Parts: sequence; structure tokens; C-alpha cells
Amino acid sequence: YAHPSPLYRPLPGTGGLPCTNSLVLSEHDQKYFQYFPSSSVVFYYMKNWQWSSFRYLYEGPAATSKVIMRMILALSASDMHRNGLVVRSPGRPTAEDHGRYHYGMAVKEFRQLLETPKPQVSFAELEMIFATMFLMVAYEWQFGHCVRHLHLHLQGVRSLLETHPELFHVRDVNEVLLAMEADQPSDTVSRASFISDQFLLWIL
Repeated sequence: YAHPSPLYRPLPGTGGLPCTNSLVLSEHDQKYFQYFPSSSVVFYYMKNWQWSSFRYLYEGPAATSKVIMRMILALSASDMHRNGLVVRSPGRPTAEDHGRYHYGMAVKEFRQLLETPKPQVSFAELEMIFATMFLMVAYEWQFGHCVRHLHLHLQGVRSLLETHPELFHVRDVNEVLLAMEADQPSDTVSRASFISDQFLLWIL
């Protein structure tokens, strides 16, 4: 598999990679991010990367969402550690440590996001919330050490389904495909419209 080109250019002289979501990726983080398309997490769901929902999150929402970016880094770092793809330096944090750090920060920032009062939540925002929950379920299922944490995320998914059933209403496939071909900014909701459905099926 050929890794995609970096989405951003490193800061001169620092090795850091600035993102529009305000994160600055370390050199380790950049490796984790580039590895994600070929990770076991993506492979497990047996969807060609070109048509994968993971690709949509990777090339779109991750650029503007710190939480989704952190979850991608957490999953990738943990997967690289498990597969022995990162050489450990004595006295330095391991890839597993990096994964746990990003996961912990993602959970904290996600909680803050949900607790921030908002007059109205858009459909696209609801789908990204659900996508984040899916990534957290995937992390706990593959790399977690506490079943209780997995159950908490699953309870969150259930609550979202109960309070926002409109996320999963029947859609016209032809309309969605035509909207994706239009490639216009206003088509954001349509482009993401099957994300929640697919992730829900995977969770089940």
C-alpha cells in the first residue's frame, strides 16, 4: 500500500506539523497518521480504502476536528505498537503510551464538546459525534483494558440513537451519489450521510 501524501507541511526547523484543528503533530504523530490507511483497524472492516468511511474521516473531518484526529492517532499508534512496527527507545514513551495519551485527550475534549451549551446541533455535527463514538468503541474493543469503558461508550451510542433517530432515516441512494459527484461545499451533509449507518452496522 502506498501511503498518501502529508496533508500539511512541517513547521520549518521544528518537525512539527500544524493542522487546521489547532493540533501540532510531532514526528511520531505524523508517522502514526500516515500509517492509519494501512492499519489493522481499517483492514478489519474489509472495505477498500478508496470507498471506506475511514477515508472520509481521514481526509475530511480529521483536518478540523481535534477529537477525530486524536482518535486516528490513538488507533494507529496502538496498532503499530501491537504489531512491533515502532522501535522502542530506552527511557522514552512507547507508541502504546502515545496512543493512550491521544485517547485520553480525545475523551476529555469530546466530553467538553458535549457539555458545551449550543442552541442547535446540525445534522453533520451529529454524524461526526456518532463517528467519534464509533472510533472510541473501536479503540476500547481492540486496545482497551477495561470492559466498563467499552460499555460506557456503547451506552453513549444508545443514548444518541434514542435522542436523534433522524440520523438513521431512509435515504435516497441516487440523490446521495449525485451530491457526492457535485463536490460542492454545500453537499457536506450528503457526503457524510451514510457514515452513521455504516458505523452503526459495524458496532452491532
